Amino acid sequence: MDFFVVPTVTFRVLYVWFAIEHGRRRILHFNVTDHPSSTWVVQQLRETFPFDTAPRHLIFDRDATFSAQVVSTVKSFGTEPTRTAPRSPWHNGVAQRWIGSFRREPLLAGKRTGQDAEFVHVPGEIGVGLKSLEPEARRQPRRHVLVCRDGRET
Repeated sequence: MDFFVVPTVTFRVLYVWFAIEHGRRRILHFNVTDHPSSTWVVQQLRETFPFDTAPRHLIFDRDATFSAQVVSTVKSFGTEPTRTAPRSPWHNGVAQRWIGSFRREPLLAGKRTGQDAEFVHVPGEIGVGLKSLEPEARRQPRRHVLVCRDGRET
């Protein structure tokens, strides 16, 4: 989990909090606030991991917002909190790469499927959606080739 800032058109600063699954680089939960606090982060953690769905480990930096209250909440989930070294954002490389992708390619393309809105990558458009940042969405489809007995491909 981590924070990053987004400046608005009116020169306000918004703080974006997100939790990302390292295996698939899937965003589990994100939210935006003007003034982050440890109680707000605790609420976001409760919304991210309901009903005993918390992971075994949770990596976060040494930001003052991730106070003792956040650490005790993480431990109450049965999760091992892991803090990065001071001033070392590369220790949480998956989160930092996602922040870089978000800043370079804002979420502009949206598509409605049924009742749920999901963001997807639209080829030829500027912008990348959440679905296209996941490794499984970037995989190329397998090419199946039939080989005849004489060795020709069809």
